[in-house]
Amino acid sequence: MNGSPSRRSAIRSGLWVVWAMAVAGLVAGIAWKLAAPVAKIRIQSDGGYYADPSPRQFVEADMWFAGITFLVAVVAGVLAWRWLRDQPTPAVVGLAVGGLVGSVLAWLVGKYLGRLDHAAALKAKVGALIDDSLGLGAKGLLGVLPVAAVATWLVLDLAAQQRLRRLAPTEPTEPAEPAEPAESAEPAGQQPT
Repeated sequence: MNGSPSRRSAIRSGLWVVWAMAVAGLVAGIAWKLAAPVAKIRIQSDGGYYADPSPRQFVEADMWFAGITFLVAVVAGVLAWRWLRDQPTPAVVGLAVGGLVGSVLAWLVGKYLGRLDHAAALKAKVGALIDDSLGLGAKGLLGVLPVAAVATWLVLDLAAQQRLRRLAPTEPTEPAEPAEPAESAEPAGQQPT
């Protein structure tokens, strides 16, 4: 592939952003596993049942995933804007693609680390409490990382442009000449017939 040095540099920058977002996704998955609560299962003689009949931990796990990936997205968006604002297209594409890759990796790593140990569950005594597996119920939350990262870039870019507009010197304008009143075709005091 023969491309100009600037094109190769842009592609390299975009790939670095994707790589960094993937690594951040791995870290986010570990953080999600450590932070998110999981439902408890009580072992009975005929199987396992949730200790709480309507466990809220499923929703809390989803919210932890959303919060962690949102935080990663904001940090990634700020860093990408700070370092790559002179190459906006590869940076924004890298944030979008890398955000999706990172989000999927965060989900898969958290799911893998938080899986249910079936062997231990089968050996557990009646009455024992074991942790259920960690999962993401609302798969739409996989979009938080890429959307928030690109939105962070957009907000920073718009704020910087607005600041530049305010700081840009304005050319002095000459005062407008006062408009002369339009003269009526009818002499004053006469009504049209």
